[in-house]
Amino acid sequence: MNITQHILNFEVSKSMPASSQLFKQAIGGLLKSLRQREIDIPNETLFYESGNHYPLIQYFSDKIQVGISGYNDGADALFHLFPHIKTLRFGNQIIHPDAIWMGKTWHVIDFSPEPLAYRLHQYLGLNSTNYADVKNEKDPYVQKAILMKALTGHLRGAVEGLSFALEDYPRVQILRWGRSRIEQYKQTPLTCLETLDFTCDLILPSGIGIGKGSALGYGRLERLVP
Repeated sequence: MNITQHILNFEVSKSMPASSQLFKQAIGGLLKSLRQREIDIPNETLFYESGNHYPLIQYFSDKIQVGISGYNDGADALFHLFPHIKTLRFGNQIIHPDAIWMGKTWHVIDFSPEPLAYRLHQYLGLNSTNYADVKNEKDPYVQKAILMKALTGHLRGAVEGLSFALEDYPRVQILRWGRSRIEQYKQTPLTCLETLDFTCDLILPSGIGIGKGSALGYGRLERLVP
């Protein structure tokens, strides 16, 4: 299964907040302005909340850049928005990005004959109840089983959201996880794992979001090279 991806990157300056949430709000303001000028962007709704669907537009941020990844229909929407991005408004502040560029790539999602290693960054994988079960459980095998159940469901939801049909759940093995903290997401406390390493029998592209909050950069996937 081939998927199309556009990645839009902004170089972060001191005056530009490196926040995916603020960046999303700025893009929303731009889209509102375009509507008022009767400029239509195909699939504009993909830039907003995805509800219970896998987000085909995903915002991300780090110390170097903020950006948007668009997949399939989201890639097409991002392509049409790109020419209209001249300035961005963050509250009362209007910012001219120092640098902006966009790239187009194609990825393959498929089954792998051998397990492949991945790392999730800032993974919102557990609610407070499940996290308490992990913390209180002494047996590491049971801990991994709780995490594996959550991750397996999130992986299936992601690949099916990218139009790759699965007849069964992917085979997942948890390797290790990093420090955790509580994040408020949609007024619900969720456990955020800084990193989560695992293997899976799926070929997945780096950069896609897995789990809750993936539209805002949580759960970004990294393929680990042996």
